[in-house]
Amino acid sequence: MAAETLRVCRRHFALLQKYSNLTNTRMLLYKSFSTQRSGRSLRPLRKLLIGVSVGVPAVVGVHYARSDPRDRRKMRILLEGTGRFCRSLYVGLLISVDYWWTSNVVLRGVDEERTEFAAAMSACHQRAADSIVEGAVRNGGVYIKLGQGLCSFNHLLPPEYIHTLQVLEDKALNRRYKEVDALFLEDFNSTPDQLFKTFEYEPVAAASLAQVHKAELHDGTPVAVR
Repeated sequence: MAAETLRVCRRHFALLQKYSNLTNTRMLLYKSFSTQRSGRSLRPLRKLLIGVSVGVPAVVGVHYARSDPRDRRKMRILLEGTGRFCRSLYVGLLISVDYWWTSNVVLRGVDEERTEFAAAMSACHQRAADSIVEGAVRNGGVYIKLGQGLCSFNHLLPPEYIHTLQVLEDKALNRRYKEVDALFLEDFNSTPDQLFKTFEYEPVAAASLAQVHKAELHDGTPVAVR
């Protein structure tokens, strides 16, 4: 009786092992088929992304090469404006994350009356002000003007901002020779050498949004070009 019971258990064990192997084989086949199917479904998307990443810059480059100087400058302005916007967005996010981390992690549970709290917040203010100055200098133009305007809010901003943003008071726009020529070509379809008898590319005065050059008309009249 014990021998029969042992034979039945072995038979059942063999059957279970057989069906278990079949089930595992089916599962492996199903997984393999699913992987192949998902890989095939991603191929068109991958090709599309590669085509866009290669084709769009190529088309833009060809269009830029065939454009006249005025259109080229407009394209550069658009590209630089996009870069400035992304840089400004990055600086804003960096400052926001820094303040959140300082307030909710570094100073969590710290009393506002303690010296550690004031020191940590002062360091956070300083990092934010440094980031604003760096972003304004890299963006130039109106961003420097905005940074200079923030200095007048000394009754609202922490002292770290005021002391750091004062650096922007000495920053001025300094366009290169090619940029000056591009501006004249866009507005007058001529370079400064063609419009004036003499033109000094080195500005005699500069501000955050404009600069002044000394020039002389063809009749000898001295003028200031802004």
